[in-house]
Amino acid sequence: MRAIASDKDFRPDLLQYRQLLATLDPMGMPLVSATVEGNGADDPLYLPTWQKMVKVIGHKKLIFIADCKAGSIATRATIAGSGGIYCVPVPMSGQHPQYLKQWVLDPPPETFEIRLPRQDEEEPAVGKGFEVELGKFWFNPEINKWVRWHE
Repeated sequence: MRAIASDKDFRPDLLQYRQLLATLDPMGMPLVSATVEGNGADDPLYLPTWQKMVKVIGHKKLIFIADCKAGSIATRATIAGSGGIYCVPVPMSGQHPQYLKQWVLDPPPETFEIRLPRQDEEEPAVGKGFEVELGKFWFNPEINKWVRWHE
């Protein structure tokens, strides 16, 4: 395997690779798996992985759940613009930190109770929450078009 990389301390005796795995929950059935070079970024792997999952499953009616590295605007826009749904941590860049602080300190007036699955109605709610819909847009240079969606 030629694409093995040295570790972050640049020790040639500690060669590394990365293992990509996408599963179907709740059973954890592997859908996409790949061994990739250890000296690259994870970011470019998310969109092709989503596309492979859609091909394997045969439709886009799935929720793509990933870590913060899948939260780039290009990845989110491409998935949303293709009719997909994703769930990733909100990137703490741009105006997101300001929005989050404002929502926590001064939440919207319309809140709802958060209950656990199978929780008895007489039991107190585990918390309160609210939803805020944000309009997003991104220019896709590959197709020379704007992508618009809501988060």
